Amino acid sequence: DDWKKWLSVYPSAYRDTQKTSKFAKIINNAGYTILSDINLKGCNVAEIGPGGGYNFNYFKGKPAKYDVFDVCDDFFPELEQKASEIDLPITSHKIAAYKPNINLPDSSLDYIFGFYVIEHLHPLEQWMKEIFRVLKPNGQLIGAIPTEGSILWGLGRCVTSRKILKEKYGLDIRKIVCWEHPNMVDTILKTYGDFGNVQHKSWPISLLPLDCNLVVQ
Repeated sequence: DDWKKWLSVYPSAYRDTQKTSKFAKIINNAGYTILSDINLKGCNVAEIGPGGGYNFNYFKGKPAKYDVFDVCDDFFPELEQKASEIDLPITSHKIAAYKPNINLPDSSLDYIFGFYVIEHLHPLEQWMKEIFRVLKPNGQLIGAIPTEGSILWGLGRCVTSRKILKEKYGLDIRKIVCWEHPNMVDTILKTYGDFGNVQHKSWPISLLPLDCNLVVQ
């Protein structure tokens, strides 16, 4: 019953955490800043789990082609509206959960974005294989992940999304995390390293261990 309830409310619940929690918004924006270092002009780009296009403000240059993939199409109207406002050519694709399938040709993308989504992907190894299938030989997977499994991330959740989900939706975030975040941060980095060269930094203090950080770019 709790899972069914979560599926019925999670688009609005996600928006609520962004609008009502300044802390959550700061964390998300910290991940998006990596885009400011990348020139997307003329590139073929795809994004998995784009949400409402919250990273558009950080784009440097305009991609020639932008494909987005999500298991939920509730965000597509908002996303497409934002894309039209900046004249970004976008194609939205609804995909099935737990079925690694990016319906694009082999070696066709310069970049794939995955912001706060890789922790959701299952089975992770098969998804990574599919991601690197559609990337060009010199292409890159760019994104940010929460330090799921770390001490600081767990404490941060207690003062942000846990309160919102409990008070407004009557949901226990501990169950949702078990369902929705099967991949811990160390597992993600290790699996990524099995397919490509990993370059990453942690936020807010990169010199400290993952347990003392909130986001990995």
